[in-house]
Amino acid sequence: VENKSLLNTAGNFKQITDGVNNFDRLGWLDDNRLIYSATEERKEMVFTVNADGTKPRSVTDGEDGIWLFPSITGNGRDICFLSTRSGLKQAWRVDGEGKNLTKITQTNSHVFTARILRDNSTVLYTSQQNKDTFLFKQTADGQSTQLTEAPTAIFAVSKDEKLLAVEILNKNS
Repeated sequence: VENKSLLNTAGNFKQITDGVNNFDRLGWLDDNRLIYSATEERKEMVFTVNADGTKPRSVTDGEDGIWLFPSITGNGRDICFLSTRSGLKQAWRVDGEGKNLTKITQTNSHVFTARILRDNSTVLYTSQQNKDTFLFKQTADGQSTQLTEAPTAIFAVSKDEKLLAVEILNKNS
């Protein structure tokens, strides 16, 4: 299936990409560029593009595995994504130009989702422990704390980063 992304400005949609396969995860950087992931030539990559569709740019090299799930970091300038480039799938941060690549999580199991907070170093992430997935918080010093005692699916952080919504899985259903 070939996807086309559209941007709506004042009620008018404008096509800004064409021919992208497996288009996923739109987000706005503070400078009004979009981020998204797409699969091209059997490699999933993270891209940025200006709001008018000009200057599309790959910020990853396609060697990160699949299901990258990119998101905008809390500071609005950088991109968080998942990658297997170091073995286990971990959270990584890269700036909007594709530079300053930094591994953020240091876990002994795969990371499934991640969100880097406004300070650009604290990360909330889900990871598997003892056959279940739980929510963790890793601080700038690399210390991780498990936040949920029950198996956890997805989570969302409020804009002011004071509230956290979590989907807890019921093991009995």
